[in-house]
Amino acid sequence: MCVAILKVANSALYGRPKEVSSLETAVMVLGMNEVRNLVLSQAVVSSMHRLLQKNKAELDSFWDHSFTCGLAARNIAGDMNVPSGDFFIGGLIHDIGKLAMLLIFPEDYNPTQWLNTYSDTSTLIQEEKLFTLPHPSIGSRILERW
Repeated sequence: MCVAILKVANSALYGRPKEVSSLETAVMVLGMNEVRNLVLSQAVVSSMHRLLQKNKAELDSFWDHSFTCGLAARNIAGDMNVPSGDFFIGGLIHDIGKLAMLLIFPEDYNPTQWLNTYSDTSTLIQEEKLFTLPHPSIGSRILERW
């Protein structure tokens, strides 16, 4: 976790002229909200990643997409002058229902077919036909419980 926080604090996003080498400095650079979001993000990614190791290639692509959505959401929030941390988390976990479906229906929820596809209307209708609920509904229920 410390390495991840230091990595973000030293990223080009923060444009620090001097390398951040301590956790204390990283927290000052990032702020507590950003550190909290990083910890939460890492926990979600790590817990799901361990459960789904056999689908590593698909998961790597899935998390790349999710992280990109998180960054895009954070940038949009920043442009709107609203606190961006929650937007990052929202973008990161917007498809968490797909991972739950992969866990619940490992034989039927083919990760190549479902994990890395964009969720247009026809995809959601197909999920609902096959699994009763589409991944956004499942993700919403999971997040409400969390």
